[in-house]
Amino acid sequence: MNRKSKNLQGFTLWEVLLVMVLLGLIAFLAMPVFNSTLDKTKLELHETNMLKLKSAVEL
Repeated sequence: MNRKSKNLQGFTLWEVLLVMVLLGLIAFLAMPVFNSTLDKTKLELHETNMLKLKSAVEL
């Protein structure tokens, strides 16, 4: 079988590995953004709950 045939389809191992490495790098760089957004959301939720408790106590 001729390995250099023009009819071969698919990706080489190097191409697949390169894509996997790039996806991993993007995920690694995006994690701080997701974590800070999650922390901010939790803080806002706690602040909202505190305001609700405060208004309930004032009744």
